[in-house]
Amino acid sequence: QQTISAQVPGMLPIEQSYIENILRLNKGKLVSVHATFENNREWNAKIFNSANFDVLNLLFAYDSAENPKQIILNTAKDIAKWILDESGNKIPHTVKWLNYLQILKRERELNVDERNQLLDIIEDSNTDMISIVAANLLLDNQLAAERHFNKLDNNSQEVFKSFPIYRFWET
Repeated sequence: QQTISAQVPGMLPIEQSYIENILRLNKGKLVSVHATFENNREWNAKIFNSANFDVLNLLFAYDSAENPKQIILNTAKDIAKWILDESGNKIPHTVKWLNYLQILKRERELNVDERNQLLDIIEDSNTDMISIVAANLLLDNQLAAERHFNKLDNNSQEVFKSFPIYRFWET
């Protein structure tokens, strides 16, 4: 692939590839690289789990940056959309949707279809309490989020607070 670089004083050169930029910005940090083969269920599941954690780490990076870069959010969105479209049942349905929709909420207000997806998650009797709290936060329903959060044990509350979606909690 041919790259085009431009040097701006005090800035890293701009590359054409998002991956090049992400790799350059994380130079010297440890990364996990997984090789896989087609139709290898065990490794394919690990790839999706690893990608899901990458989405969460990108959201942490975006949320904690003094001047967050849109490329971080775009990369997280691309990976989350890929997980949503391609992972089948390797990642729980609610996790895929909550991660994708929290990225969109960082960019804009959710539309009616997206909000209905969250209501479906809440109304599903198989949905865990943490996901119900998260869905209510994305719907801007702080009261319902707090009500369900208070039903969690202390350990689950601390786990929830460690997720990037907790940034939507109103204090």
